[in-house]
Amino acid sequence: MHTAEWIQTIAIIVAVAASLVSLIIAHQDRRNTQDIATKDRRFNHLQTQLEYLVTIRDNLKSRGGHDGFFDTARIRAVGPELLPKIWNRQIRNDDSFFTDTTNIFIEANTELGQATATVTTQINNLTNHQPTDPAGGDPLPGAPSPL
Repeated sequence: MHTAEWIQTIAIIVAVAASLVSLIIAHQDRRNTQDIATKDRRFNHLQTQLEYLVTIRDNLKSRGGHDGFFDTARIRAVGPELLPKIWNRQIRNDDSFFTDTTNIFIEANTELGQATATVTTQINNLTNHQPTDPAGGDPLPGAPSPL
């Protein structure tokens, strides 16, 4: 082979290598973009849940200053995972957690407080870039603490 042929061969190898590197970088960029979008959606969902929980809790504390339709919609949007007892009452169309019945009021207030703490923790974990389990719970065991 002549020098010109070697130079052409090397140029082709370099071009192919550069193409492969650009494909790898593009793949990683797409994956990172998807991860960011997934975290953004999760964050927005948690923020909405937190807003609903705070509104429901404020309405509960005002004892009667609530709008039953909107509170029911908020409870259903938050879901039975965070508010199982309140959710069950809403399914039965039992508005008693907004009444002055002390035990039900305390139970609902406690459940709302726990749900608010859970969502706040999940938001903090998400914003501190700690890996969480797929169900959106606490950080995975052995996850490094944020710097």
